Amino acid sequence: MPVALPPPHVLRAVYEDVNAHGMAPAARKRGVPASTIRHQYDAALRTLGLEDKRPRGRNNAGEAPSLTEVQWPVEDGTFLVFGDCHWTEPHQERSVAHEALLRAVPKIKPDFLLCTGDALDFGEISRHDPVGWQPSVRVKDTIDAGRLHLGELSDLAPKALRFWTIGNHDERHDNFLAKHAAAFEDEPGMRLADKFPDWRQAWRFDFGAFYALHRWHSGEHAAHNNATKGAASIVTGDTHKLRVTGREGLKGRIYGVETGMLADPNWPCFNYLRGKPTAWTQGWVVLTVRCGRLLQPESCEVLDGVAYFRGEALAGRPRAARRRA
Repeated sequence: MPVALPPPHVLRAVYEDVNAHGMAPAARKRGVPASTIRHQYDAALRTLGLEDKRPRGRNNAGEAPSLTEVQWPVEDGTFLVFGDCHWTEPHQERSVAHEALLRAVPKIKPDFLLCTGDALDFGEISRHDPVGWQPSVRVKDTIDAGRLHLGELSDLAPKALRFWTIGNHDERHDNFLAKHAAAFEDEPGMRLADKFPDWRQAWRFDFGAFYALHRWHSGEHAAHNNATKGAASIVTGDTHKLRVTGREGLKGRIYGVETGMLADPNWPCFNYLRGKPTAWTQGWVVLTVRCGRLLQPESCEVLDGVAYFRGEALAGRPRAARRRA
C-alpha cells in the first residue's frame, strides 16, 4: 500500500527547510528519519512542480544528489581556509596556528570559512593499531572538541558561510558506523554531518574560481600536480604542508594550494612518526576571489614558534633564530 503524503502546505514547509538547512537538520527538526524527509522532499518536487534547489551536484545518471561535489560559484569574497586540525578532546591545548586563526578572524572578516578536512582525528576507531601505551580518546570527546572549536569560529564570523571537505580521518566516523551499525543508517544523528549541521560537508566543492577537496596528489610536488592535472586552481589539505604554486594556463593564472595544518605536529596523535622529521608546517590560508578569479593566496605560517601573517606576529613567542657556525 502506498504511503500517504502530507498535505501540500506541509510538503512545501519540508521543501523550504531542506533547501535552507539540509536534509539531516530538517529531519532532526521534525523528529523523523532522514529517509522520510527525503521522500517528502521528492514528493514536493513531483506534486507541487518545485525546483530542486539543494546546492549539490548530481551524478552522470541524473540520480539523487550525493556528497561528491557541491557547486557554489563565488564572484567576490574572502575565504579563511584551515584544515588538518586533528582535534581529539576539548581540553587539548590549542596550537600556535589555531590561536593565530582565532585572532585573525575579526580582522579578516571572512565571507566564507572553509575547512579542508581532518578536522577530527578519531584515532580510537581507525584501522591502525595504537602506538605503545598511547592513551585512548573517546569518540564523544573528539566530537565535543570539534563542536567547541568550530563553534568558536562560527561565533567570531556569524555571517560567514561554512564548508568542510571530508577528510580521511573525518570519514572514520561514518565508515565505522556503516560497518558495525548499518541498520541505524536513517536514524537522526548517526552521520557526522548530523552533528555539525551548520557546516556543509562534501568530498569536493566547486567555488567557480577554485576547487577544494581534502586530498588528491601527494609528495613534494602535490600542489603543482593538482593544479596542472586539474587545469584549475586546486586547494587541498592532507599533506600537512603549507605551499602555494602558481602557473600559467590557457585560461589564465591558476594556483595549487596546500593549506598546512592547524594541529601541532608534536601532539600524541602523531606518535606514529616515531621521531622522524617531516616537512609539516603549522598554518592556514586566506583566499580572495574578485570578479570570479582567484587572486594570489596569502598564508599564515608558524616560524620558530610564532605565527606570522602579512608580517604581523599573531600568536606565539618569538625566539632568536639559530645561526650556523
